[in-house]
Amino acid sequence: MDNRGYSALGLGQTGHFWDGSERYWEPTINAVDSIWNTYETIPVNRNRYLPDDVNLIAEDKRSYYQSNNPAQKTEGDDYFSTFGFDPRSASKHGGVYRDPPETIFSSDFDDKLDRPTLALTDSGVKMMRPVGDLDSDDLQPFSSVGMHELTHYWDDAIAERDQSTASNIMQSFEEYLKFSGQDVTQEKLQDMWMKDPRTSHLNLHDSKNTGLRTLLRNRSHHGGVVNPREGFGEYLSTIMTDPNYETVWKTKPSGPYKLSPKETFARAAGPLMRPQRYDEGFSNNTRNLNKTFADSMATFLNSR
Repeated sequence: MDNRGYSALGLGQTGHFWDGSERYWEPTINAVDSIWNTYETIPVNRNRYLPDDVNLIAEDKRSYYQSNNPAQKTEGDDYFSTFGFDPRSASKHGGVYRDPPETIFSSDFDDKLDRPTLALTDSGVKMMRPVGDLDSDDLQPFSSVGMHELTHYWDDAIAERDQSTASNIMQSFEEYLKFSGQDVTQEKLQDMWMKDPRTSHLNLHDSKNTGLRTLLRNRSHHGGVVNPREGFGEYLSTIMTDPNYETVWKTKPSGPYKLSPKETFARAAGPLMRPQRYDEGFSNNTRNLNKTFADSMATFLNSR
């Protein structure tokens, strides 16, 4: 049985598409293409967008048979369950990201369950359709679901997935400051990020980081290449202390989920990479760092 999926959209061998899902993921990939020009970063080729192996799937109208009974599985649930998702809840979300559980050990070296999976549901695809005046250049989706899920994947990749996620590393600093009775500030979080060994692989000036060093050597005068450790640190520490975002969500039922580190990161960076009409609630503290994040992501992806 072939558990590799197939390559599509010019994303290289790390993107494993299944069952025609590329037509649902294409708008997200097209949006990534435009970011490098929007923020005038160094160029990034599509075959670098996915630094680690990942499955890309879509519900593909399998929710059509869903009844009003929330306990009843759909065809989409059944399909998603073959990639390790909860068989009774996966297709109730707009999109889903699943990192391989540590308990999975496959005898097949390249089994689909050993890879993370990005999934789009029927409702997610609907939310991603551009809306607005057809004569306007400002057509945007209600919600950039695909980009949101892709950002979860990048959150893992930035931290080198086997140890944590970038957002969880930043949260560990926040928890330490609170436990020790200190104020949590953007400056303190970034300082801890820059000193932590878990982020040293992102340091542009570390001779051990051969990918980044090679990138520097290949770029004329190092033009457009930034230090991802510093850039990601500034971005993450800012979104984790964004006063507006916390105020918007701290009293709402979904607040604990949306204030979790991984959701905070995806809800900030996802719309940055593909603008949407739904306002996630961040202030200009975060929005003003859009280029910082885009520059850092471009350098990071090229270094991988």
